Amino acid sequence: MRSYRGLPGRTDRGRSPAARCLAPAGPGRRPGPAGNLFAAWKRLAERSPAGGPDTFKSVVGSLGLRWSDDLAGLPEGLDDLTRSGRPAPIIAAALMTEAQRLRPDAELLGWWLAERIGSRA
Repeated sequence: MRSYRGLPGRTDRGRSPAARCLAPAGPGRRPGPAGNLFAAWKRLAERSPAGGPDTFKSVVGSLGLRWSDDLAGLPEGLDDLTRSGRPAPIIAAALMTEAQRLRPDAELLGWWLAERIGSRA
């Protein structure tokens, strides 16, 4: 693949080098852990801030976590905290703390929720 002159990181297919490296190599292949992580963070930019329960379940899976009902309340908590009018860093810290309180293995999900707060600000 050739890069267009003047557009660093872009190829003639219009995909960034990171997207090419983290995407499945062929039809029917699934991305690995790095590709899943990349996809979860990419969703922050692609989707509206108000994603439904299925979207959240998909993000949890992309981050390599097993879904459990105790995580279902986190998006609601995000909305409640956002409406509270508190500063974004305080909300992000509260969400990260709550994610880890619910599930000690959900630290990465806490960071994703914190990024989601940043994308709303």
